[in-house]
Amino acid sequence: MLKIAVLRDSAPWDQGQTDCIQALVSSPNTCVACVFEVREAAVSTSLQWFRRAARRMDKSVRAASGMEGLPAASLVSEEELAAALSPFAPDAILDLRSGDGSRALAELARFGLWRLRYGYGKAAGGAAEFVFRLLLGSDPAGCVSLVRIGRTAERDLILKRGYISSYGSGFGEKLAELYRFCRSWPASVCKELSITGKLPGAEADSLPETGYGRGGPAPTVLQALRLAALLGYRKVARQLSAWFIVEQWNVGLIRRPIDAVLRDRDEPVVEWLPERSGFVADPFAVKLDEGIGIVAEEWDHVERKGKISFLKLDHDLRIDDAVRWQQAVLELPLHLSYPCIVHAEGQLYCIPECYQAGEAAIYRSENFPNEWKKMKVLIPNFQAVDPTVFRHDGLWWLFCTNQEEGPHSHLHIWYSDELLGEWKPHPANPVKMDVRSSRPAGTPFAVGGELFRPAQDCSGTYGGAVWINRIERLTTTEFREAPVRRLSPDRSGPYPDGLHTLSFAGEVTLVDAKRERLALGVFARRASVKLVRKIRRTYRKGAGAIGSIP
Repeated sequence: MLKIAVLRDSAPWDQGQTDCIQALVSSPNTCVACVFEVREAAVSTSLQWFRRAARRMDKSVRAASGMEGLPAASLVSEEELAAALSPFAPDAILDLRSGDGSRALAELARFGLWRLRYGYGKAAGGAAEFVFRLLLGSDPAGCVSLVRIGRTAERDLILKRGYISSYGSGFGEKLAELYRFCRSWPASVCKELSITGKLPGAEADSLPETGYGRGGPAPTVLQALRLAALLGYRKVARQLSAWFIVEQWNVGLIRRPIDAVLRDRDEPVVEWLPERSGFVADPFAVKLDEGIGIVAEEWDHVERKGKISFLKLDHDLRIDDAVRWQQAVLELPLHLSYPCIVHAEGQLYCIPECYQAGEAAIYRSENFPNEWKKMKVLIPNFQAVDPTVFRHDGLWWLFCTNQEEGPHSHLHIWYSDELLGEWKPHPANPVKMDVRSSRPAGTPFAVGGELFRPAQDCSGTYGGAVWINRIERLTTTEFREAPVRRLSPDRSGPYPDGLHTLSFAGEVTLVDAKRERLALGVFARRASVKLVRKIRRTYRKGAGAIGSIP
């Protein structure tokens, strides 16, 4: 068990600190040896003002549970730290302070001094300053790293790295999202260290870098006013969009094999299916004797729930007004989407997304496409988003993100010898944290002996584009991939606002894309449904009150 010493500012506790320490306390691989509060170094008046304002918007909390009785000392100075830490002989020191401390502390622990760094560059800044610049900036994502600090900057080692979306309509909301984004990283590194016996190292990023968190002057009052105006505008826009704007997704057909889509530099020509009143998305292809079957999510804008529908195209792949979807071939009381199709031992299986059930389950086709039997829960007690199952190097693999941590950013992997056997989590989970290229966007495929994985780019909007990543290393202890091709929606086409699934069957590739449209009819139906529900709640409360009168 690894002994961890924790350093924090003498300022009030914030949610990020308590969540991070709680993850360490709860981990069977770690023991929190001590928590030291260190006097904050003198900072400028403007930075003091900003941090006080940020704390008012943050959710101040008490110390993490399970920490009672831990050796701790308040208001330790930087000079006293080395002497205070030495008796505990920690394996690692986790520094949760806003500013840079002494690099000499790295010599006191076997696995060094760990620090969360917000943005690129060597200058450190606090979480609040990072969120401020993230929201006010123009780049779609910002970088966060867990770094082992070396004696010099050149010897720093990135243990974990992730990218969080810059979009948000509230400072407190984005700060809470940031805390959720990286709260488990120190505990995750300790788990991986206990299994492999060595510190992980994040690969150099191959997507364009952003510059958030390089340090610099404290936010000014004028910048704060600009941000307040921007967030106010975003909040109003989001509320209006929730009532009047709908995303209209549709499925399209590319008459090219998926390896050609990967290889071609030009954007592919897409033929779109007839549009429906709701929408269809997440298409997966099934080769049939009569042609090609498409299994996809069908969404109702009013019920706000998805089900799995089916469409059959003949050998000529004719797309005309006669094409008809067969509705609800698989439906549950909960939302269903992303019906990942898998062939194994002569059987056809479907692993749909149903994160609301807190599981990833597999269904076997008993009479395709209308009858499905639930065979097994592959991943229990986990809110799996877009679970994608495939076979590679003699093992079955399941890739997904986690709704609780962040559906667009935290990539998790499981593996198994048998499709219906026992599934084990990858020791490095989450293996990747990148809002730009983590969330699955279709089944991985092999070209020229190399394995490629489609992933969604959700940095600017949900399902904004698809990155095709080359998987460079996939074992039961390691994972590494690099982006090689980006597929963007056709800005001059009928669905210019997003693209988030790529699947294939022989010489045909399927995609989906969206446009955002004004839907007054949907607004009227949503308003009427909401009004009916409110009347029912009021009636029930009234009936209960009447029934309680003696």
